[in-house]
Order: sequence, then C-alpha cells, then structure tokens
Amino acid sequence: MKKNKYLLLLPLRSIIFIMIFLITALLTKKSVEEISIYWTIIVVICNLLTIGVLLLLCKKEKITYLELIGFKKSKVKTILLIGVVIAIIDAIGAYLFELIFHDVATSSSEILMHSLPIWLVVIDLILLPITSTIAEEGLYLGVGINKLDNIYLAMLFYAMQHCFFPMILNYRYFIYRFIVFMPSIIFMCIYYKKKKEILPIMFEHFVVNLVTIVQILLISL
Repeated sequence: MKKNKYLLLLPLRSIIFIMIFLITALLTKKSVEEISIYWTIIVVICNLLTIGVLLLLCKKEKITYLELIGFKKSKVKTILLIGVVIAIIDAIGAYLFELIFHDVATSSSEILMHSLPIWLVVIDLILLPITSTIAEEGLYLGVGINKLDNIYLAMLFYAMQHCFFPMILNYRYFIYRFIVFMPSIIFMCIYYKKKKEILPIMFEHFVVNLVTIVQILLISL
C-alpha cells in the first residue's frame, strides 16, 4: 500500500500541467497553444505545488527533504564533470531528434523562446531554476528511485512531464518532447541509482534552466 502511494505521486506534475493549461484555456477562451507562451510561469506554479506535496510527504514520514533525496556532498570536479556529460547528452539528443521531428521542434521552439513582459521574466529568473531543480529531483529521484525503488517508472514519468509544457495538441509533438529528454534522463537516473550523488544532476539542471530564462530575457528586452 505504501508503494502505491509513491506511485500515485509520479504522474503529479503531468496532471498539474494538463489541468492548468486546460482550465486556463477554458477561462480565457484561448487555445492552449496561445497560453503556452506563458509556460515558464506555469512551470513555476507547478514547481511550487510539487514542492508543497514533497514537504507534506516529508513531514508525514518524519524526514527532511535532504533525506528524501539522499543528499550527500560531492567533489567540485565530480559536479562539473557529470554536469558537462549530462549537458552533452542533452545536446546530442536535441540535435538528433530535432532532425527527425523538425516541424514540431521548430514550432515548439518558437513558443519556448517567445518574448514575455519583463516583470514576468524577472520572476521566472528568480524562481524557475531553483524550484524546478528542487521539485523534479525531489519527485523523480527522491520519490521514484529512493522511495518507490523503481528506476523505470522514474524515467518514464520524468520524461512524460515534458510532453505537457508548453502544451501543443499534436501527437508528433508529444512523441518528440518525450524522447528528446530520454537519453539524459536515463543517464541521470542510472548515475543516481548507482552513486547516490544528486548534486551534479541538480547543478546541471539549475544551469540549463537559468540559461533558458536568460535567453528569454534577452529576447524580451
């Protein structure tokens, strides 16, 4: 029964994304594609909700967040080396799958890198990199691997969440977003399962998200 509780948490972020996009589209009478240009703030909202759920889980089980993710110190060279490896895998995966799914990759890129009000980008810059790192690593590595002890489900739902932000109602887009992140997710989950070192993964994740928001800021100026 306890394992089932952890399993039910893994699709949490995907469900939150779907609900926010669909409800917002219904209330504003706009398409989900139109709303998707604001994907960054929706991710922040989802991150805060996810962190809240993780903290409630920790409180219930009388553990800290750091205990949930099995935090331990890593050497700086390890953090940098593994971070670079993940970034390279990310880049290779993006390049290869963008060639295969060029149409949806191009259309989604236009939404991902759309200009936004400066005040909104500033909020994203402050909140998105750190909250994404805490929420995603806490859920998929802390809960999926440490608590549920199922690396395959952790990989599955870690990749799946990316299908729903930004949201584009196109099956080729869903497939593209799912598989483009899978190579680096497989590496991260296997590395974490074997080494129990989460800092290199969190470092790379934080930097990538920070760079993404800085790019959006430059576009928005």
